[in-house]
Amino acid sequence: MTSKSKKISLGYKKQADDPWKKVAQKYYIGDIVHGKVVRIVPFGCFVEFDNELDGLVHISQISNKRIAKPEEVLKVGQEVTAKIIEMDVENRRIGLSIKEVNPIDPVTNDEGTGNSQQGTPEEEIPTEHKEELSGTIGDVIKGKNDLKLFFVLNN
Repeated sequence: MTSKSKKISLGYKKQADDPWKKVAQKYYIGDIVHGKVVRIVPFGCFVEFDNELDGLVHISQISNKRIAKPEEVLKVGQEVTAKIIEMDVENRRIGLSIKEVNPIDPVTNDEGTGNSQQGTPEEEIPTEHKEELSGTIGDVIKGKNDLKLFFVLNN
């Protein structure tokens, strides 16, 4: 409705035009689809395929590596291939997985300069948190005459 003309425009679509009417007959879980990223959200992205259908790729289904934001590896307009992993036609939802077809892993600084991490030995990639202890509590409080320690025991 425009404020100048005060007219309302309405459109009507035949039910046959609704792509969701034929989704269950045309697509199945496990099918591979090709599409375009149309929207990026904090929890993933939406990929449009078959001209009017779109499916959600959850952030955990983009890459084999952990990513904090989908923008790290995807951009709007990017063409992707994904696998249908969930379908809920009644609620008009399709779940897709990029990582099950062709994972999009984040580019590291080495990869950007042409040095790939393909041949990197496993020990160079941290897999656990390690700390070296260089002293004891006694070492820390030694010489602190004004330090008082209080212990409370509950029975």
